[in-house]
Order: sequence, then C-alpha cells, then structure tokens
Amino acid sequence: MRGQLRVRRKRVLIPNREIGHVDHLVYAKLTTPHGVVPRVLCEVLLPKFKSKEPCFKFYPTEKQSDFLRHIWAFDLTATIRHAGRTIKLRANEVLSSGLATGIRDGIPFLNSFDGSPLSVERTVASGRGSGKKIVKGTFHLTACPVINTASIIERSYTGEVNVKRIVVPTFMLGSGLKLEFKKHFDTTEGKQKESITRSHLVAEFEATTPLVYSQFPNAVEEFQEFLTLASFAARYRCVCVRWEAADERGSFTEHFQQNLVFPDMRPPGSDETLIDLANFFDFAVPSFSVYRGFTDRSYVNNAMFALTGERSIVNDRFLVHFTALESLLLHAHRTSGKGKGGAKFKDLFDDFQQTYSVDISDLWPLLDRSKGRSLKDIRNRIAHGQPFNSREEYFLSFAADNLRWLVERMLLAIFHWPIQKSKVRKESLTYFTAHNWSNAITQFR
Repeated sequence: MRGQLRVRRKRVLIPNREIGHVDHLVYAKLTTPHGVVPRVLCEVLLPKFKSKEPCFKFYPTEKQSDFLRHIWAFDLTATIRHAGRTIKLRANEVLSSGLATGIRDGIPFLNSFDGSPLSVERTVASGRGSGKKIVKGTFHLTACPVINTASIIERSYTGEVNVKRIVVPTFMLGSGLKLEFKKHFDTTEGKQKESITRSHLVAEFEATTPLVYSQFPNAVEEFQEFLTLASFAARYRCVCVRWEAADERGSFTEHFQQNLVFPDMRPPGSDETLIDLANFFDFAVPSFSVYRGFTDRSYVNNAMFALTGERSIVNDRFLVHFTALESLLLHAHRTSGKGKGGAKFKDLFDDFQQTYSVDISDLWPLLDRSKGRSLKDIRNRIAHGQPFNSREEYFLSFAADNLRWLVERMLLAIFHWPIQKSKVRKESLTYFTAHNWSNAITQFR
C-alpha cells in the first residue's frame, strides 16, 4: 500500500439547551476586534420586561467555530425581508457564553453558545421604507412611587380585563416630547391554567414639534435625566428598560437595554418618599428647568445617584453620601464663577450657605465639634480605616441618616424648592430616632 487512507470526521453540532418561543431565525454578521464573521446562524429571543436572559443562540459552522472559539465579545447585525417588510437587528457588545469543542463517544462535536448583549435594537420598516421624523412611542420603566397612575381594574367572568385610568399625569420635555404616564397590563396563563395579570409603568410620548432621528438620542438622554430627578424625589431608582418609537411612515424601532442593575429593594411607601405623591409634578416642572439650566450637571448627578443607590453597609453609605455633599459644594463653587481650584472644605461650605442658606440647626453638626464629633470627623475616621467600637457602630447609622437629610436639603435648595414642602422638614424628622442625636454624638471618641 502506498499510504494509509485517512478519514476526516465532520464535527457534529450539539445544542446546549432547548429553546421555547423564538422571535427570529437569521443569518447574522458578527463584527469582532479580529475580523468579521458573516452568515452565522442565530436564534433571536427579544428580552421580556426586566429579563436578564441571553438574547441570542448561535449555531456556527466548523469553520466559523474555529474563529469564534476565543472571541468573547462582538457586535451583531442582521437583516430580514419578509412579506414586504424589512427587519433590521443590531446588538452592541454581545458577550459570548463560550464555544466548546471536543470528542464524545469518538465523534468530534461543537456546542452552540449564547450571546448576552448590552443593548438590542430592532427596526421594522414597511415597503415605503423608514421615515425621517419620530412621531410617537413608549418608554417602559421600573416602578416610581411618586408618579401617580391610579387605575380601576375590572375583570369579567370571561377573563377579559378592562382598565379605567383615573389619573394620567403629563410632562413636557424640552425636546418637544409630551409624556403621558400610565400602567400597561399584561395577562399570561400560569401552570395551572390560571390568569396572571402583571403591570408596569410606561411613559407614552408624542412629538409636538418635528423630531428627526438624529435628535432622538438627545431626547432619550433628557428623559433619562428626568428619571434621575424622579428617583431623587422618590428615594428609589427608576430606570428605563426599553423604548419604542414610530416615524411618520409607520416604521418603528424597539430598543432593549440589557446592561442595567434593577432596584432590588421594595419601593418606598407614600410616607417614605422625599416629595409627596400629590406634589411631585409641581416639584418636577420648575426643578427640572433649573437642573437643565446647569451647563455642567455632573456634580448634581453624582449627588442624586449617591442618594438613590442601594447600600446595606452603613460605613459605605456614609462615605458615599459624604462624597455627594462634596459634589454639591464643588457644583456651587463652580457655578458661582469662583474657579475650579483648591478651596478648603470649610470655605466651600460657607460659600454654599451664603448662596443657599440651608437650615441645618436641627441636624448633626457637619463641622462644629462643641457637642461631640462632627460628621466630617466621622468621615475622616472611616476614610483612614480607624475602627469603631460596638457602641459607635450602633450610633453610626444616626450620623448617616443626618448626613443624608443634609444632602437632600442641599439639593432641594439648589433646585429652589422649599424644604417645608418635603419630607426633610424639621416637623417630619422629629418622628425619627436618628433626629434625636444629642446623646448619639457623645458616644464617639
């Protein structure tokens, strides 16, 4: 024999798991830092509300798998033409679950793999193509306790659900989007054939002035800033999970945001928010105008982000809130035109008080040491790693609560909203144990 006959076995694709409902089956183009991989077979599962499940299931060929084996992130595009419509998919920073190859029972194999993107966008255009202007759409949101969407739900014996909206609050953005806040209801069937109704908050919008596609990202950013203000007023983060927008030709785009951290604690009750439910839009209209008037909003954003974050460790919460206070002092310093430079903390606070005159006489002193350790002294101990004894640990939460109230009062002063119309007025705080800090302040060395 001149040589030995070699038999090359083709690798077999083994799916990792079963797929239920699939929205699309497409050949997608994957763009990686090392090149482009065309026509990768892919199942698309558009994410459900607040879902963190992978959005894509990839079934590569042998040649494609050799290239993708060591690729952990890529962008995806795909186009589908069906029944006179064109559907375009785009996903950014798709994270791969990892592609595996090997031999099982003597048969070479490769596994399908999942893809979890940071964001997914689907555009559906009719035969006339996409338009140039945004007409209307919807923002889908997590809960926000200060936005009143009171409704009456009536269920018939046939299972139909009728929703009567009692209150539909509205808000106008500077971009020309008129917002209407409502609850959307979804009914699904449970394992025992029971009817399960869920709801979530939405902001339906309509463009009152022409809004071209290139300007829409700025409108979305403005709406995100409105949510930041609403989160501050609610003492609870509200985030936009996805949005839909339609143009003048009937084409529509859906955007799914997947790189979100959802609030994990329960929403505060009506008596726990900073601004009362009945007063929120009276607060939001002038405050948002003041907020948008700042050329640099980063310092104010830092403070509001710090207040709405979930932190269970009191030391961490204290440091983050103190950082928020410092951000507000720097904001006031820069907007006053006194420059960027290294003023002392006490001078910055004195300048802030000269401008806004926030009443802090009932709160734990920020700098005064005549009654015991100040909030700044406690901040320095935490920052420098000096330990607290058991009694100090217990009373540290008193100081942290007072620091939070101080920062909230400072933000309200910046927005020109009366503290007497909020939950940090002195009369409201007297019911909290931490507001009676006279004994607690003496427990710190």
